[in-house]
Amino acid sequence: MSEDFPEYADFDQKHNPAHDFIRFVKWLVNASDENFNIVFAAYARNPLGVIIASCAIEGYIHFVGKQVDLTHWDEFTKAHNPVRERIEHIYAQLKKPVTFDSGVMQQVVQLFDMRNELVHPRFQEARKEGKSPPATVFDRVDKKFPVAKSSEIAHAFRKMLLDDSQIKDLWHRVGYVEKPKPIRYKRTK
Repeated sequence: MSEDFPEYADFDQKHNPAHDFIRFVKWLVNASDENFNIVFAAYARNPLGVIIASCAIEGYIHFVGKQVDLTHWDEFTKAHNPVRERIEHIYAQLKKPVTFDSGVMQQVVQLFDMRNELVHPRFQEARKEGKSPPATVFDRVDKKFPVAKSSEIAHAFRKMLLDDSQIKDLWHRVGYVEKPKPIRYKRTK
């Protein structure tokens, strides 16, 4: 990579990792079982889908939030607000209504609830009478959020948020201005 740039420059980089996570979850959906199972156990696909889709959504929340609330976003997010509050904050800045009763926003909240169960695992101790044992967190993920569903939610959220905010998507951009190398960086023989 360094061969593509001058020896010394003043760089300006913008990178939206949410865009990468959107690509990751799409690849996760599209990977053949054979190729996926070379690296991961088959039952990891759906939990990984929940986590990666949640990363994409959270990344887009920050991408848009920082642009619609230039002065307070960083301070607001230091409070570790739940995803719903962050979305409500963005829509308040946009002066647009947002509802969590149904649709994409409801699914986002449900996806994040499942994500929280996965990334903050708790010991499970349960008793149940019937034909099968109590469901584990992985059973619940498989039932509620197959990887294609998680991907669909992340893509729909990205589209809705970008459309509502009228912010153009960005993945990665690097600009630079070549400069003379300072003396302190010059090699001595």
